[in-house]
Amino acid sequence: NIDTLVSILVDSGHSKLVLKSDDEPAIIALWNAAQAIAKGTHRIDVVPETSPVGDSQSNGLVENAVKEIKGVARTLRHCLCELHNVEVPHGHPVLTWLVQHAAGCSNRGQLGPDGQTAYFRWKGRPFKRSLPPFGEMVEFLPARKRQTSTIGDRWLAGVYLGVVEKSSELIIGFGEKVVKARCVRRRTMSERANSEALLKIQ
Repeated sequence: NIDTLVSILVDSGHSKLVLKSDDEPAIIALWNAAQAIAKGTHRIDVVPETSPVGDSQSNGLVENAVKEIKGVARTLRHCLCELHNVEVPHGHPVLTWLVQHAAGCSNRGQLGPDGQTAYFRWKGRPFKRSLPPFGEMVEFLPARKRQTSTIGDRWLAGVYLGVVEKSSELIIGFGEKVVKARCVRRRTMSERANSEALLKIQ
């Protein structure tokens, strides 16, 4: 969680940020740890701002965003279980990637009051890449330097888990590991589900 929050702060491109949250002890501890790393390692000043105790209305924008991401995540989880015909346990690591992907879907696809997506406001261009459904078995090319000595690229089979936002590389569950891919292609309908491969991801 700390690494993820620091990464978000760094990726914002700003040297000074206001980070608003409630004042739950766990959130404050997360904020303190991330703020120390952001300032010490990346020279980013993070200013805290908390909402009044018991007043969720004053934090309405964040509350609405949380509600929206939870809704998308529930839908993705339902589709994931339907695709693989398996119940994904609540503590399974793949759900961490699912929540991250749910937020990414909202950032890349939902229009704000200005008619632009959060992704467009961040990058200055729309996200146009076609993506497979979350958790689907795909064929992928690992994100490593091409080897000129080989006759052709070797496609591997893995589980699609989302996008690396700053580089647009794709996240793939491969065996017990999670790796990056430069491109993917969808498989035939009969090969898109594999509950064993899904639940194996660590």
